[in-house]
Amino acid sequence: MDRLWTDFVNSDYHDWRGRDRSEDKLGKTEWQQGFIKQWQLNASVPASPEEEGALRSFRNELQALATRLSEGNPLSSKDQEWLNAKMEEGQVIRRLNAGDEGLKLSLIPVGTQWQQVMAEVAADFAITVVEGDGRRIRICDNADCRWIFYDDTRSRTQKYCDDNRKILQRKYANPEIACFQQLLYNIYVLKIIQLVVQSIQSEINTRDSSVYLTKKTMIGDVSYGDKLSTEKWLCIIYGFVGGSV
Repeated sequence: MDRLWTDFVNSDYHDWRGRDRSEDKLGKTEWQQGFIKQWQLNASVPASPEEEGALRSFRNELQALATRLSEGNPLSSKDQEWLNAKMEEGQVIRRLNAGDEGLKLSLIPVGTQWQQVMAEVAADFAITVVEGDGRRIRICDNADCRWIFYDDTRSRTQKYCDDNRKILQRKYANPEIACFQQLLYNIYVLKIIQLVVQSIQSEINTRDSSVYLTKKTMIGDVSYGDKLSTEKWLCIIYGFVGGSV
């Protein structure tokens, strides 16, 4: 499950499928609107160029800190000072609320600027370290992904941010299996095409009609006036789909 701070740092998106479609969402108005709405924060959208620069710098430092903790390094005094400085930039008011589980003390952000947002992100990261375990912070083992998450499993062995990326990583780690799977898929697609062609040819023969067409195919020219066989139909359709199967 995403936390405030993981949602923020993962605005630096990397395509986990390895298609080189990485994207920095931080500067996009749609992402900014969705982020502050989801986490019930207040800030002007879009962020100014100065605010965007401060947000990106803060994100880079927080990513680096999360990476150090994920590698088993403790939170240093310098890291604590940095987090404290960021949290001091945002003011909060304390409010006592009654809920289904009894009384709860809430901290309500006062500011309505991105500086306040960064303070809340820093505070959420600090809560993760204090109430959880910094060693549970993970970076997805899929090198194309690099998604940062918190491992809340009992075994503390989660290496991937979700099962789909885990499956994909296994596929990339076994190129022979991936090649064999692709071969089976190609055979399956060709079989489907062949069945379609046979159905079309059967309909043509039933109506006792001829199909005339001129097209260069893998087996040569289909001249005007030729009645197309199943094999020639297959080659024509294969050519139309680009020979990609």
